[in-house]
Amino acid sequence: MSCSRKVLSYFLSAVLAVAFVPAAAFVSPQEASAAGAPSVSVTRAATGKLVMKKGSSYKLAAKATAGKLTYKSAKPKVVSVSKKGVLKAKKAGKATVTVTAKSGAKKAAKKVKVTVVAAKKFEKVKKL
Repeated sequence: MSCSRKVLSYFLSAVLAVAFVPAAAFVSPQEASAAGAPSVSVTRAATGKLVMKKGSSYKLAAKATAGKLTYKSAKPKVVSVSKKGVLKAKKAGKATVTVTAKSGAKKAAKKVKVTVVAAKKFEKVKKL
């Protein structure tokens, strides 16, 4: 077989392989969310980290493409969170707040790491 025939045979086999790949492999995130698979985005605290002063409050701005948002704090004694996503810094420490969207049997989640510092330490952190 000549070199050009080998190249042609490899090319045709690659084209046939791609032709038989299921269309679901090429689904965009927007199409997936339209199909009922939720996704979550946290617009404020987009880096996934947040520093709060003890006694302060902060509203997480989150959106879900499908389903209802729920919020949960891993350490409610450090940071509590309401059903509407309002965080309250109770005492110094670290906690993870999870924002979850559930649609049917499918769900998606984003985590935000929260550090609560005392008021005096907060001023030092802010100056850096």
